[in-house]
Amino acid sequence: MELGRGGQGGRCLLVTRHVTERQRLADRLRLDGFAVAIALNASEAQTMHQRWGPDALAVDVDLPDASGIDLCRWVRSRSAAPLVLLTEGDAGRDLLLTALAAGADDVFAGGGDPELVSTRLAALLQRMEKVREATAASARPLRAGRLTIDVARYEARVDGRPIRLTPKEFELLRLFMSHQGEAIRRSAIIDALWDGEVPASNVLARQVRSLRHKLQPESTEHRPSTFIETVPRVGYRLRDVPVQPAPHSSTDSRDGP
Repeated sequence: MELGRGGQGGRCLLVTRHVTERQRLADRLRLDGFAVAIALNASEAQTMHQRWGPDALAVDVDLPDASGIDLCRWVRSRSAAPLVLLTEGDAGRDLLLTALAAGADDVFAGGGDPELVSTRLAALLQRMEKVREATAASARPLRAGRLTIDVARYEARVDGRPIRLTPKEFELLRLFMSHQGEAIRRSAIIDALWDGEVPASNVLARQVRSLRHKLQPESTEHRPSTFIETVPRVGYRLRDVPVQPAPHSSTDSRDGP
């Protein structure tokens, strides 16, 4: 069959030999905006998966040439696309454990209620999209006035000058820049940088002191405290650090040619 490019809900590959019984599911998926393709067995599903690259899959546990569990493992070795398994019988505990271990996101008994299956796949896709957006956002360079960090390159600059930071200093600066102008509690910083483990009492203060020193511009006009401010009895705050204006030319315009 010809494979479409995908509907508003994405591309869903329905793998079943019970085409007539699954027609209600295919209709519901299309109604909810999915482009649907149907494979009749695991071998055909593998070929269509490689050609079409589905965004989601609904797979019968019982297939003519293989187990839906085995197909699930095959898909998982190549893709993180949401995949649910459909069984005509009950979704017993053993089947559920085996399916989850193989990488399935859910198991639906009785062939699966069409609306429930479609809604579940849509929710899984929406969650994946939010994760992708968050990942992309976290990889974008952060700028706060004269400070810049490139998360993807793990580089930090002040006034365009590269500065060498330890991993903890980099993450500390990243945290401050993500919440510029906000007072961040010491406990929140420790939770973010030490995963809730409590370091020695003066470790955070030493990290901040070292970061302040490294952020100090080459010019003595701007002191380290311009960037990171101690908030008494609370924690620390990255103050607004406006971009330093470019220096004026020392040559008076009246002395032109």
